[in-house]
Amino acid sequence: MGWVFLGIAIIFEVAAALSLKFSVPTQTGDSYKLLPAILMVIFYLLCFAAMIQAVRTLPLGLMYAIWGGVGTAAIATFSWQIWGEHMSFMKVSGIALIIMGVVLANLSKDSSKHDPLEDQIDQPELEASAPPVAAKAADPPRPSQATQEAL
Repeated sequence: MGWVFLGIAIIFEVAAALSLKFSVPTQTGDSYKLLPAILMVIFYLLCFAAMIQAVRTLPLGLMYAIWGGVGTAAIATFSWQIWGEHMSFMKVSGIALIIMGVVLANLSKDSSKHDPLEDQIDQPELEASAPPVAAKAADPPRPSQATQEAL
C-alpha cells in the first residue's frame, strides 16, 4: 500500500508545482492568480499527507529519492510540453541519470530488512570443554631487602 500512497504523493507534487507556475503573473503589472495559488497549497498538503502514509511501510530514504526523482522528471517534462521550456541534451541527460539512480536505489538491498547475522563469517563453534580455570591469585608483594633488614 506504501507504493500506492507514494504514487499519489508524486501526482499531488506535480500538480502543486504546475499550479505554482499557473499562479504566477505572465505579464508585468498582473497580479497573482488566486485559484491556482490556493490549489497549490491544497495539493502540497495532500502530497505530504500521502507521503506520511507511504513512509509507514517504505524506507524513508528510498521513498524520498523516488518522490524527488520522479517528481523532478515529470515536472520538467510537463514544463517542456505546456510552456515550451527548453530541454537541452544536458537537462535530458540529468533527468535520465536521476531516473537511473532511482532504479538503482530500488534494486539495491534494503538495509532496513537486512539480517546482520547473514554477514557473519562461519566460525567453528567452540568445543565443549571443561570450564576455564580461574586465574591464580597473585602472590602478595614481598617486602624489599631493605625492609626485611629493618624488621
